[in-house]
Amino acid sequence: MQVTFEVPSDRRHWVRATRRAMRPYMVTITVACLIIVLAGATLVALDPDEAGQGIGFIVLGLVLLSLGPLLPWLTVRMQKWMLTPPLTITVTPEKLASRSATTSSEFAWSAVRRVQETSDMWLVRLGRSHLLMLPKNGTDETGRQEFRHLLVERGLAR
Repeated sequence: MQVTFEVPSDRRHWVRATRRAMRPYMVTITVACLIIVLAGATLVALDPDEAGQGIGFIVLGLVLLSLGPLLPWLTVRMQKWMLTPPLTITVTPEKLASRSATTSSEFAWSAVRRVQETSDMWLVRLGRSHLLMLPKNGTDETGRQEFRHLLVERGLAR
């Protein structure tokens, strides 16, 4: 059994996948930024005569908070290899292989931590920072069913 996915080089598609993958971390980023703002407010309240450092913390927290929603876009922008057409991901019972005109990589199924299914794609998480996006429209219906079956066999889906 072998399933091949054709991954588009559409930047918006990758940003959407990255945003979906980063969603659990956005809560942590937001809480950390609010803690920085609170620390700055505390410094200003405790020593109003020397408010410069506290105001600096408040500004830093607000700037970081505003950058949070831009992280998926910045991530895709920095990872230009994702936008190099065409990207083909081949899934077999032994491994996942990614191949484009400039790069290729192979991953054993033991490296897969989790597979998250959305309405239009599967997000295959390899460790904390590596992600493979498998669009559902990147293969035919038979390929989608075989991939689902493989995920069930591996205990990564129901």
